[in-house]
Amino acid sequence: AQTMVKGKLLSRSILLVTLRVSFTIIIEGVIFLLFGFRQKKSWIAFLILNLITQGLLNIFLNGASPFMSYLILNLIFMELLVFIAEMICILLFIKEHGVIRRILYVLTANFISLIVGGYMITLLPV
Repeated sequence: AQTMVKGKLLSRSILLVTLRVSFTIIIEGVIFLLFGFRQKKSWIAFLILNLITQGLLNIFLNGASPFMSYLILNLIFMELLVFIAEMICILLFIKEHGVIRRILYVLTANFISLIVGGYMITLLPV
């Protein structure tokens, strides 16, 4: 019938979320490694935390957000919530290094992730 229907394919949404989450975990994982985190327990906590926060972030970016028509503002707002959650969780669940190094990691990783994510969101179809 070759008709156009408004909406998104589920497979397209899954692919885009997978790409965004993968890129974020790679970026923040490299920074995690550069900050000297080597223990298996730290990496498990890092992966679980990032899968949860990035999963929730992408759910909100895909439709359940307060600023739907302003994607970059939405990204910044949601990244702020992710930053707060990650700061609390990193300080609670990762004990490998001192508090200052863990705080600096969260600041650095989330700032770089926000900048790269903000740029990538302009390139990837959302």
